[in-house]
Amino acid sequence: MGILDVVAIIFIILKILGLIQWSWLWVLSPIWIIGILAIINSIFKDI
Repeated sequence: MGILDVVAIIFIILKILGLIQWSWLWVLSPIWIIGILAIINSIFKDI
């Protein structure tokens, strides 16, 4: 479990508890970052 995973879990908990009023897009952004980095890694791994 990396730092982005921990940040994502914290953001989700804060959103569910109503402590932040961010859109779900921003709350889940660490997960998007992990996915984008994985895609970029797989693209450049094949080159």
